[in-house]
Amino acid sequence: ENGQLDDTGRFLCDRQDAESGGWFGPSPDWKGEGWYRFAGDNIMMPDTPPGQDKCATNFSGWLNGTHPSLPGTTVDNTTVCFDGGDYHGRCWKSVSGVKITNCIHFFVYHLPEVPSCSARYCSSNHDDI
Repeated sequence: ENGQLDDTGRFLCDRQDAESGGWFGPSPDWKGEGWYRFAGDNIMMPDTPPGQDKCATNFSGWLNGTHPSLPGTTVDNTTVCFDGGDYHGRCWKSVSGVKITNCIHFFVYHLPEVPSCSARYCSSNHDDI
């Protein structure tokens, strides 16, 4: 596991090659492609579009698929869409090959770099979805 995604800073990016100190600098908790767990009360990625300018970024990442329902199971090759602007509710850009494992009380995600530094993975409490 690379770590936990729990940073709440504004306008940050889940990319290693983002310019530090820039408008869209790298998220401090992003360590590059790998396994992550969302921390705090927001334990999972939303599976509906959260809308533009949510999750402290312009293009908000959401799961265009389903989470594994049984503990200990993994879903392979899921897609994450990035919502925003004229693309609300649709994929502005996407990443595929996302893996998700159900760990009973939380999920872990194998996440690639986001497609642009104006995008970021979102998290939500299941009750909020």
